[in-house]
Amino acid sequence: MWLNEFTFSTETIRRSPASFRIYNNLGFFYYHKGLNDAAIQAFKDSIRIRYNQPKAHCNLGAAYSLKGLNDAAIEELKVAINLRNQYPEALKVNPYYADAHNNLGSALIDQGRLDEALSEVEKAVKIRRNFALAHYNMAVIYFKKGQLSEAYNKLLEAYQLDPANADVHISLGVVYLDHFHDKEKALHHIKEALRLNPKHKQAEEMKKTINKLTSPENRP
Repeated sequence: MWLNEFTFSTETIRRSPASFRIYNNLGFFYYHKGLNDAAIQAFKDSIRIRYNQPKAHCNLGAAYSLKGLNDAAIEELKVAINLRNQYPEALKVNPYYADAHNNLGSALIDQGRLDEALSEVEKAVKIRRNFALAHYNMAVIYFKKGQLSEAYNKLLEAYQLDPANADVHISLGVVYLDHFHDKEKALHHIKEALRLNPKHKQAEEMKKTINKLTSPENRP
């Protein structure tokens, strides 16, 4: 019996070192364990064995994006999408390919290329209509473009689809506090974000905001 996916993958690599799928699976394991450099190497090994596989390019792009290497991420994600376009039409609507468009959109947001980013996340939503993260990215784009009403509506869609996403709660908290001046709703969402992810990179900032909103001078 295998203890976990890692022991299974490493043992399979030892027995079948030319298995591109196993390297991709191992990279996926590393990625979700926060071992991004190891994930990148595993995805590269998978692509080295078989270049013509969209999934590994998409995963490598996501890993590059997490590391802040946006140019490299965009290149890999475009490869994944271009490879997808070589498949029959029936395969192009596979929900998996929504990830490639959404990840590319995220990388383009980081570069400030908002119109291109919006085009990509819209494609992601067209493929997978209930893709909460893509709706959230659309909200981010609209917010950066100054379209507050559209941003708020997309945040609500993302919240309805994935109420356990801390980033969605943080964004709703900011909108309610800074734009609608609704301290009660802002406090609710910021508290919920902290509950969902107490180790979030913005955890200390959230705690300060909660303390400020619950201080005597801010009470009704």
